[in-house]
Amino acid sequence: MIVMSRLSKSILPTLLIGIFLIATTIQTAKAQQLPTLYVDPPSMEVPVCSEFTVTIRIADVTDLCAWQFNMSFDPALLECKGVTEGPFLKSGGTTFFVIGAIDNDAGFVYVGCQLLPTGEPPVLPGVSGDGELAFVVFHCKGAGRSDLAFSTRTLLLVVVDNEPTEISYEPIGGSVTQYTRAVGGVLVPVNKFDILAPYLALVGLVGAVTVALAAKRRHKP
Repeated sequence: MIVMSRLSKSILPTLLIGIFLIATTIQTAKAQQLPTLYVDPPSMEVPVCSEFTVTIRIADVTDLCAWQFNMSFDPALLECKGVTEGPFLKSGGTTFFVIGAIDNDAGFVYVGCQLLPTGEPPVLPGVSGDGELAFVVFHCKGAGRSDLAFSTRTLLLVVVDNEPTEISYEPIGGSVTQYTRAVGGVLVPVNKFDILAPYLALVGLVGAVTVALAAKRRHKP
């Protein structure tokens, strides 16, 4: 937990703007072990026309007070339906969570979150360890494979000597493979399978009745 003698609520918006604009003056904090920012699960297989959720996690971080990530995906295959904040950062206090952009045409999602200072003089807490930063929901539009990759606009921040300081980290993206389900040895998209389901059930019923009638004939005197 770092005491910030000059930080006040009046300059909090400035800090947030600096985070989202990625100021070039931000320093890089030295650390013995790099934190890891990663997508969980690292790979998934999901059927077309369904929704799934990936978790953005952090591991081995020290005094994290703010984060943002910009994650890209294939807009021809996936559609981002929304992002919600995870419990990790808000375990240290009240947070300010922002969805900067969800662009399903260009294929990226851009969000950020910051702990708010408390007390007098203001103290900006930091959270250490491992945890869940955010949950991202996608909808599968078509069959294929899409990478989930972090861009250079992704940041982890601490405050050192009243200055926002970038934490070096290792980003690990993920991938999603969208597939169609097989029906009777033929690959049929999920939406077509739903249409065919009543007919497939009818065929099964007709087959069962045919077998029953044949058995009855065999047992006639």
